[in-house]
Amino acid sequence: MFDTIKEITLNSVEELFEAINPVSLSHNGIDMNDYIFRGEGSLYFKLIPSACRESSRKALEDISDYRIVNSYKIDKHVTYTRELRVLRKFYINSDIQGLKIPDINIWREGIVNRYSDPVHLGIESGERKWMIPELYEVAALAQHYGLPTRLLDWSYNVYTSLFFAANGALDCYSPTDYFTLYFLNQARISSIQGYHDKNLELIRPIYSGNENLKAQEGLFTVRKLISPEDDQIPLDVYLQNSSNNFSPGNLILKFLIPHPECFLTLKALDGLGVNEMKLFPGFEGVVKYEKRISQDFSANERIRLRF
Repeated sequence: MFDTIKEITLNSVEELFEAINPVSLSHNGIDMNDYIFRGEGSLYFKLIPSACRESSRKALEDISDYRIVNSYKIDKHVTYTRELRVLRKFYINSDIQGLKIPDINIWREGIVNRYSDPVHLGIESGERKWMIPELYEVAALAQHYGLPTRLLDWSYNVYTSLFFAANGALDCYSPTDYFTLYFLNQARISSIQGYHDKNLELIRPIYSGNENLKAQEGLFTVRKLISPEDDQIPLDVYLQNSSNNFSPGNLILKFLIPHPECFLTLKALDGLGVNEMKLFPGFEGVVKYEKRISQDFSANERIRLRF
């Protein structure tokens, strides 16, 4: 009997690497090729895209310059208007700077007019659902440079996601917390006929021009805007609630690892060549790597004593 979401608590780095070993998983009937992966630094971090988090509301309001005069409830119109304006500003300003951006014909024709957006008119009239496929590429680019979008990052590489989970634990370290490694069964979400759930899609943008995405072997999930309340439902809960839309089997495997194991996990990944220098090509990765190594003397000492 399969659970839609299967949660597995591990106690050590040794158990972790044994659990995610492709051979061990295969013995348990799990084909890693069916899955994509995501890491979270804390048990309390939810599978909610940045633009849909309460903490991003002020940033979206400021960047989009779309403010609500009266304190009425956030609705669909406010939600997609803010997200759309943020992406269009990014697109226009990147183009002004001569940066390589995706070709978006629907925006290209009216790029000189900052206030008339045919995409917005199409969504407002109900002809299109937010967000639209034509903007997936530019949204992926904006996401990787820090703008809030409704894309949720995943990776084809389990060790890349494990790095982000363990590294994220350093920023919110607590001896009683856990970092989390998610396996999402992409094979069950999609089929030859398309997506089982028409509100949920997988996106793999073009890697050319996005070095970080390429290095991280990244892709995204995106859920269509149904309501601001639906946006607050984490992806794992959404899948649990919608499990009847899919064939029987695990949709998500969730591995929980105690925070104190994050130091040894990063050390082991470093030995595999999975670190900031691999995942953030160029000077950025070198600086990130040196900062992490230098700031954690006490942690490194604990690692040395353990061996």
